[in-house]
Amino acid sequence: MKRFERLGRNERDRWGKAIVEKLMKDGKTYKQISEETGIHPGTVGIYGGKIKKAEREKKCFNGDRHLCRTCKYRASGARSGCDYIIHTGNERGCNPEVCNKYEKGKRK
Repeated sequence: MKRFERLGRNERDRWGKAIVEKLMKDGKTYKQISEETGIHPGTVGIYGGKIKKAEREKKCFNGDRHLCRTCKYRASGARSGCDYIIHTGNERGCNPEVCNKYEKGKRK
């Protein structure tokens, strides 16, 4: 714990993320990681959340649905989601995370 406190902020972030990632892969909980390393549980939670988010984004093309905001098939008005079926007459046939119907443009 003393070593962790003496490190600079950037070094501490890199070291902490690497340790948390390794221990998460070993199946440890945030609480166990915190107790073993001396890193505050809130900090472990932040590192763990960032690691999990990065893994999700690697698996999915549109995992955070950022493309939906600029797609011409996005829903209009108070509705949210996709209007692909309304405009084309066909089902999209895919989940939003792996959507292959994306077309950039103005909403139809």
